[in-house]
Amino acid sequence: MMKKAIILTTSVLMLLISCQNNQSQRFKTASKEIDMLTKGLSDYENANWTEWSKQYADSAKIFQNTWLEGVGPETVKNRHQELISNLSDYSFDKKDITMEQIIDDRGRTWVNFWGIWKGTLKANSKEIIIPVHLTIQFKNGKVIEEYGFWDTAKLKEELNKLEYASSEN
Repeated sequence: MMKKAIILTTSVLMLLISCQNNQSQRFKTASKEIDMLTKGLSDYENANWTEWSKQYADSAKIFQNTWLEGVGPETVKNRHQELISNLSDYSFDKKDITMEQIIDDRGRTWVNFWGIWKGTLKANSKEIIIPVHLTIQFKNGKVIEEYGFWDTAKLKEELNKLEYASSEN
C-alpha cells in the first residue's frame, strides 16, 4: 500500500512539474525570433530593404489592417517606400516597445509587437504618431505570416491636406 502511495505521489509531482515546464516554454520575452523582429524593425527604420526582405519566406503573406487578403513582402516594401517618400524621418519610439513570443496550442511560434511609430512630414514638419501592433508567425527562421494593425487616419488626413494645397497652387 505504501509503495503504491509513493508511486502515485511521485507520478503526480512529475506531471505537475512537466506541465509547469511546458507552460514556461510557451511564453518568452527573449528569443531568436524576437531578435529577428528587432533586426527587421531596424532594417525598416534604416530603409535597408535588401536585409529587411531576407526575414520573409518566399511564400510569406502579410496582412496590413485586414484579415482578408495577404500580400507578399515585395508589395509591402513598395508600400513602405511610397509612404516614407513623404517623410523626412520615421522610427519606432524605443522606450515604448514591447515584444513577446508565444507558442500557440497548435505549436506555431508567434511574436507579438506593440510600439509607437513616429514620422515627420517633409512638406510641413508635422509629426505623426501612430500606435502599431504586429503579430508575426515564424517557421524555420523566417516570417511566414504577419498581421499588422494601426490607424493611418491622421497620416492620410495630413497627406490629403498637402495634396489639396498643392493642387490649388
